Amino acid sequence: MTQWHLKSKKKSSGGFHASRERSDKKLAWRGGIPALTAISEEQEVDSFRIRGGKTKMASLKVKYANAKEPKTGKYQKCEIITVEENNANTQFPRRNIITLGAIIKVKFDGKEKFAEVTSRPGQDANINAVIVEGIYGLKAKKAEKHAEKAKEGTTETKTEKKAKKIHKNKKKALKEEKKE
Repeated sequence: MTQWHLKSKKKSSGGFHASRERSDKKLAWRGGIPALTAISEEQEVDSFRIRGGKTKMASLKVKYANAKEPKTGKYQKCEIITVEENNANTQFPRRNIITLGAIIKVKFDGKEKFAEVTSRPGQDANINAVIVEGIYGLKAKKAEKHAEKAKEGTTETKTEKKAKKIHKNKKKALKEEKKE
């Protein structure tokens, strides 16, 4: 179903826009259906006509992204693992939908790294991304440390630590009461 980008029929005051009734819908006011580019095992691309008789290619399903390491300037074709964050919609990471600005996890040089999407997959038919450090790099390091501790069997959550501390304090209080 086609989307239409029209002016509102009503004004903020509650009255009606006289200009809205001046003509029928125009082709320039027509919008498109969102591509909702998702991660998949095979690539699927759709083409659609735009103004001037030209065409655009929209990625519907993707498996790889072109990622750039900013420190070295090295480009590499990386496999996309998952979508970590997407500010366009809170449901998109759950559904693994990629848009401009999404943070994705990719395999770069055999390591899992975070990358920010810099292209528009719904209009470019490819995904370009830049490897990011900062918060996402820290998240990856924390995850690695947590995995190492899990192998050793020494992982404790904050709530478990608090519960142990409270339990110790209660034991001390009971011992003091018995002494009195």
